[in-house]
Amino acid sequence: MAAIKLLLLLSIITSTSALPINTPKSFSAKLIHRDSPNSPLYNPTATFSDRRKSAHQRSLQRYNYLLRRQRKQAITPQVQSPVFPDVGEYLMELTVGTPPMTMMALIDTGSELTWFQCFPCDDNCYSQILPVFDPLSSKTYKTHSCDSDMCHKLDSSGCIPYSNECTFALTYADESISEGKLATDNFGVVSSDSRDISIPDITFGCSHSAEGIYSENATGIIGLDMGPLSFISQLGDSGKGRFSYCLMRVLPDTDTSSVILFGEDAWMLGPSTRILSLEYDSSMYYLNLLDISVDGDRLNVPPGTFLPKADGGGGLIIDSGAELTYLHAVAYDLLTEKLLETVKLKPWRLEDDEEAHCWEKEDLEDGESIPVVTLHFQGGLNVDLQPWNTFHYWYAGKVCLAIKPVSNSGISIIGALAQQNIHIGYDLKMKEIHMSPANCAQI
Repeated sequence: MAAIKLLLLLSIITSTSALPINTPKSFSAKLIHRDSPNSPLYNPTATFSDRRKSAHQRSLQRYNYLLRRQRKQAITPQVQSPVFPDVGEYLMELTVGTPPMTMMALIDTGSELTWFQCFPCDDNCYSQILPVFDPLSSKTYKTHSCDSDMCHKLDSSGCIPYSNECTFALTYADESISEGKLATDNFGVVSSDSRDISIPDITFGCSHSAEGIYSENATGIIGLDMGPLSFISQLGDSGKGRFSYCLMRVLPDTDTSSVILFGEDAWMLGPSTRILSLEYDSSMYYLNLLDISVDGDRLNVPPGTFLPKADGGGGLIIDSGAELTYLHAVAYDLLTEKLLETVKLKPWRLEDDEEAHCWEKEDLEDGESIPVVTLHFQGGLNVDLQPWNTFHYWYAGKVCLAIKPVSNSGISIIGALAQQNIHIGYDLKMKEIHMSPANCAQI
């Protein structure tokens, strides 16, 4: 088990040929779920129940991370958002440098700065089995100067006076840190249609010191929030501020992969809802959820339940890094009360979590006994959540509600499970998110 945990999100394998510089107007890439046999995090000895427990723990860590980030943004907006521990669900393969070195990192719609652990990193870094990115091995690696535009856009920037190099420091609420140089290099993606795509001069964090609660698995992320340093923002005209993904259903031990698209070909299908603009946090994807239905019956959630509060609390975001969905306690209570009335299955008690709502159910595919939950967003966007979006298997023949309550001041989250088999399109320029049902396995 320990050896499995030491497998890295960041794997660096040198290559002899460089990618051509041919940034297209759009490109796609594969997304691999961390529990897929194709993932470096895959543990073949873990049972399905083991994976569910791990997903619950990661979701809780993710929720706490986002809550700390929200409160830190509201109280001290000049402080850069904290980096996260071993959380996240989907990995994307990319290359960095010349010659290109292949990496596999977590996509994160709740983070801005893309960062990796870099050499030199002897005494102040967490353990890695595979090689760390070595800037000296790349002909195209450059650090940002202290007076560069990108350095000024980084809230937590510093400066090395003798070399005039810009530095960054990402800090947790518990004071765990990741520090290093703000750099630029060529990024590459092997598109899902087998094209070699190169994107020059992407800014990222090259971390030379990481101390605190880091796991061996938290070695790199691809930031996809709305901040100016995020990967999607840096794509400029080629990215057009647009990306989309379609997350396949995650079934036990299946080696399927999902797709993420960037640029003009990104799917913007179906109705949309506005991304809310907040003074204290202009980077996360806040949405206005108006109400919830169960098999067409409205719950009549009180107006404003999911709106951000003036003090920086509350609100609802869509997030790729948490598997579970989290709802304001008022809405959660209304939802569970209705589900207990309408789910015609034998209840089952989960000993590890007495508050969990679980039932005996062999097949979530048959569409029987479990109602459809509909999310009603501002702007006329209505999203039907199928049984596999709202429930997940715990043991064979046992399913539990994959939704948890949060306090009145907590942040609500539409998690990755609720997004499966739905086209999710992000349009940063129009400040809209589109959602449309799909069979992601056929894409």
